[in-house]
Amino acid sequence: FIHLKDLLKKIVPFKRQVYRQVIAYFKREGYL
Repeated sequence: FIHLKDLLKKIVPFKRQVYRQVIAYFKREGYL
């Protein structure tokens, strides 16, 4: 059984990294 907190610790930094890459992509493509 995995604790939700441990799961969130793994997911949140990953999502943040992906989010940054998406924002950078949109800026580069001129959407933002």
